[in-house]
Amino acid sequence: ACNLYQDLIEQDALMIEQSWQSWEYLEKYLRSESYKQILLVMENAVEPPEVRFYTVSGSGGMEIIERARTK
Repeated sequence: ACNLYQDLIEQDALMIEQSWQSWEYLEKYLRSESYKQILLVMENAVEPPEVRFYTVSGSGGMEIIERARTK
């Protein structure tokens, strides 16, 4: 599932929420051409994006993308 939210106060702020069955599926998606398009948008953002991945056992940021894309 994928949901896109826009902040009511900061109209330029967006949040993408996705759920994955497993860590392996998430990593496969992070290596996909579809996700590459999201990375291009983030790279061209006026301000660096805040990236967070939340799991049952913790959270992480850009390092999760980097680890998945360098496999």
